[in-house]
Amino acid sequence: MTKHAILIGINQIPGMPYLASPSSYAIKMKEWAEEQGYITALFADEPEGVPIAGECNRWAILKTVRDLTAAGTDQLLIYFAGHGVERAPGEDIWLLPGYVEDPSESISIFACQPLAYRSGIAHVVFISDACRSPTSDRNVHHITPGVIFPILNREYRTDIDVFYSTHPGANSIDVRDDEDNYRSVYSDNLLKCLKGDVEEVIRPVRRLEPTFPAVLSYDLNDYLKTKVAEEIEEVTGKKQFPTGTVSSSDPLFLSRFDGQGLAENIGEAGIALPVELQPVGVDTKSVSEKLDFYVRAKGGGATREFRRISREFKRDYEFFTSDALFRHGDTGLFISGLPAPTVYGRREEDAHWFREGRNFTVPQLLGIDAVDRRENAIYFIGNHGRKRFYPVVVLPGFFTQVVFAKNEVLTVNYFPTGHNSKAEASYNATEVAERKANIIMAAQKGIFQGQYELDHGGGYYRRYKHLEPTLGLFAAYAYFQNGDFYGVRSLYDYLLGSGQSILADIKVLQRLSTRNPDFFPHEELSIPLLTQGWSYLDLLETNRHHHLVRYLQPGLWTSFDRDGFRYFEDQFIEL
Repeated sequence: MTKHAILIGINQIPGMPYLASPSSYAIKMKEWAEEQGYITALFADEPEGVPIAGECNRWAILKTVRDLTAAGTDQLLIYFAGHGVERAPGEDIWLLPGYVEDPSESISIFACQPLAYRSGIAHVVFISDACRSPTSDRNVHHITPGVIFPILNREYRTDIDVFYSTHPGANSIDVRDDEDNYRSVYSDNLLKCLKGDVEEVIRPVRRLEPTFPAVLSYDLNDYLKTKVAEEIEEVTGKKQFPTGTVSSSDPLFLSRFDGQGLAENIGEAGIALPVELQPVGVDTKSVSEKLDFYVRAKGGGATREFRRISREFKRDYEFFTSDALFRHGDTGLFISGLPAPTVYGRREEDAHWFREGRNFTVPQLLGIDAVDRRENAIYFIGNHGRKRFYPVVVLPGFFTQVVFAKNEVLTVNYFPTGHNSKAEASYNATEVAERKANIIMAAQKGIFQGQYELDHGGGYYRRYKHLEPTLGLFAAYAYFQNGDFYGVRSLYDYLLGSGQSILADIKVLQRLSTRNPDFFPHEELSIPLLTQGWSYLDLLETNRHHHLVRYLQPGLWTSFDRDGFRYFEDQFIEL
């Protein structure tokens, strides 16, 4: 079995506070990995002139991964300690020293995962000891996050495990030790587990002969979630909740031990090894379960927020699907949660964007001349103060509701107005509203992982996507993020065959789910509705919207700053 480990530790990033510990932890991880038989590559900026360290730039790391995938490997572990930011909920970016001069000098874990599924590597592990909080730094907003995996089309089974030191939107906390040095509680506990010093994470690997004790990802993830949170709160009084998504199980492992080594590490009593022959269950909690854990962990404020969102969603779904509200096939736009919104549109015959004079805080019908029936019409909505402009797709035959909360778009809802679909939507309004509230709340908090919902409970994403197109949108992301490229293609084919509108994000994901994603010269792509989609758009060789990334603002839904909207006005971009 061939195993590789890439260890990245960066203390100094331009414009960011100096970090004292990342490079030392990368070196410690390298020492552990080599003891375990991994072939290692170290990228660390301190101590200066370390002969074993590679240059800390994305091209050097990408070349390392490209070479090892070409040669072939069974397992790849990538560890990063340093500065991280969150561009969109759940879209984490590792910053490299050259990111100010070169916006691609950064790494998107989010964009790396679909490439890892096509790498031909059986087991890929990402470990991130970095902050996951958004930033107001304009240099970071201009990042076009890069990847460190080559684009391959190997359709072998790949299990991907991702470990984060903290929960989405939060900082990763270092603490001072007794000698006044900074240390990472997360990496300290990680190393203890991997070295065999923690009894709770060691179990026998039963699917290999002879059996042996080892650390598997599922047990490691479960332990770190609990232990690190407890220790951080005890030492600092603050809250930090490590998270992780695990798909691997026995016989895939991270560390293995022999009996003598274990006795030395955990004492004469040895370790009480479980005797179950079944493999460890994988981390496939549903969106509702993940959200419930998050709400309980965060406390009262999160509970009240979730209850409010659920209550308002149910109210809106019941209102917009009521029998007497709209005529058959009406198309409209309604904006809630934002007084006096600024709305810009473009008529087909006009070569400019114009400001709509209507009051979109009450339901407004749009005539056929305002909505192109062949394509999806896009309106720009400026928030209060007009610091952000959200492109919103208005679909023919649907009433589009844009919901603002705290001056940012919380969600976009679509309500069908055709007779049959409207009646069906009204009948299922309560369930669809509850499901949508769960998805949006989870997506806003960066904990959306929807494979369970795709496979269980009748697959409500698939069942209701014709009633609420954003369910199809999130279904496509869930399929893609879990490496189910067939699922993306199947969803796309269904929407195409049934004559339904296909949102730009789904088109991007469908392209990337084919063996030749750039063989669509006849099809121009519109801009993604979700900010996450821009990282995927960058994976296409032909991306005419690449230059717009500099104007993106952090958040779940795509938004541009004032300069970005002026660019649309000046250039009259066809959307």
